[in-house]
Amino acid sequence: MPTVAINSKGLSKSYSEDEKKNALKKQQRDSDVIAEYKLKDDGYKSRIVTPRRSVFDLRSKEMRTEGEKKQGRLYSTKKSKDVGGLRVDEMIYGVKMAHLSCTDDSEMRLNNPKASANSLMALEHLVGGDDPKTTIGLPLSQILEENFGLKLDCHIDESGIRKGRPVDTQGFIASNEDTIVLSYRFTTTIMDWMANLTFFSSEWEPVEDEALGHAGWCSSTKGWFTKFCRPNKAKPRVHTAYYNNFIYTIPMIKKYIIEPLKKENAKPKKIYVVGCSLGAAISQIAFCYILEQLYENLMDPEFKNVERLVSVTAGCPRVGDRKFRNVMMKKMEALRKAGLDRAVINRLVYNKDIVPHAPPNVIAFCHLGKLVYITRGGEHVIINPDISKQFTKYNEIKVIYRTVFEVKKEEVKEKKEEIKQNIRDRQTVVAGKAKDKLQSVHTKMHMSVESGTKNVEGDDAESGTATATKHTIPLTKSKLELDAEAATEAAAAEGKEKSTKEAFEEECKGAMEGIHDHMPYWYLTHLEKLRDEENAKNGGAEADAENLDEELSC
Repeated sequence: MPTVAINSKGLSKSYSEDEKKNALKKQQRDSDVIAEYKLKDDGYKSRIVTPRRSVFDLRSKEMRTEGEKKQGRLYSTKKSKDVGGLRVDEMIYGVKMAHLSCTDDSEMRLNNPKASANSLMALEHLVGGDDPKTTIGLPLSQILEENFGLKLDCHIDESGIRKGRPVDTQGFIASNEDTIVLSYRFTTTIMDWMANLTFFSSEWEPVEDEALGHAGWCSSTKGWFTKFCRPNKAKPRVHTAYYNNFIYTIPMIKKYIIEPLKKENAKPKKIYVVGCSLGAAISQIAFCYILEQLYENLMDPEFKNVERLVSVTAGCPRVGDRKFRNVMMKKMEALRKAGLDRAVINRLVYNKDIVPHAPPNVIAFCHLGKLVYITRGGEHVIINPDISKQFTKYNEIKVIYRTVFEVKKEEVKEKKEEIKQNIRDRQTVVAGKAKDKLQSVHTKMHMSVESGTKNVEGDDAESGTATATKHTIPLTKSKLELDAEAATEAAAAEGKEKSTKEAFEEECKGAMEGIHDHMPYWYLTHLEKLRDEENAKNGGAEADAENLDEELSC
């Protein structure tokens, strides 16, 4: 039987005992995480700087500041409606679009090492339906149209050596009547990417570099004298590798995004610039480019062609220096102060994801926008917490090194034994299936040999011997072929029996925490969990409002 509880507004509402216990547990968890991360709550008061008592008061500003220093807050639907607010629905949509870039319209889509188990698992989850395993095998254009109502405008595929520089960028641009999506693919595995990590930077000159076709000759050394000796005249700098990959997509961005939006009487559209991992880094630079190109239009209150420019990145590395960040954030702040809700950055990081900590902050690269931090298991989503204590400057390098290169001897030994046992188990299964198949083949061969022997009865011995030999040679040859085919078929059958979920769980089990938490599946499912919780909470608030109206009318 339900019991009656009184909510914070004093309105009566029916709760079951289980619902009441769960609500109390959630409140306790929220209180714990607020205390752990020193977050602002509803009762938080801003810190106050007291004036100096006299000219002899030599206390610093920090010493004269009253109140506890707090930073960040738990996600709330109410705050998301503010100008420049971060919205969970946009985050989820952005992560979905970012992950869809791992497939395309080619015949070899998903049939490559990039299509890992965690990629396939996330794809199956986001397309949904009765048969998601079949749906993810469809061409990208068909998935976009049938599941999201988007038309594929352009497939991005820039790879190879361009003007003496390696380029590897894939993605897509898609649109409908009210949305444009620019999505960049995470181009390689995390381990390969970290092993080939570079820390070079180039000056931010997209207009000049588009004409040149790359970041410039000796771009990583150009401007360093000005940067350190005349910092006021130095140009913003960005990560060279990400920047070079971005430059080759500028013509497509102009054609399918910027030029259509600048046309008169164009229908208002929301623009998503999204990516995961390496794709997140390139998309962050692309977002800044679009922001600069449309900045004057965005600052015009009469300009209605852009509803909102939204950046969504999952596990994004640092992309630029402090000056680059300051230039872009000033533009964002100017829009916010003007009351124009037209640009927002959703920088998502899940738990111990290692990629956002590269390149290390000691190399002077910086992040853009507020951090959206998802705690372990998706228990909480925190906006802009201070997690610097978890990764101090030099400790960050140590964590990256350990994650990528260093594995304890005990772990290596355990994993070796586990791998050996898995191989033995798999070999046993394959051998059993192959044995059954071969037994059937040998039975048929034996019957064929007996039939051939009977056919030579009545002939002379020499003729019979020759005929038997003639039949035996091709049968022996086909036996070897059939042995190989049977083993191959058995192995294939054993592989097909393993579902995507099982393969994903196996991949998670063997991954280190920093790599495990980088998998896009976690970002997607934990954000959906937050959305469901917020919807349930807001649904209750709406019910309370209706009850209040009824009570007032009475």
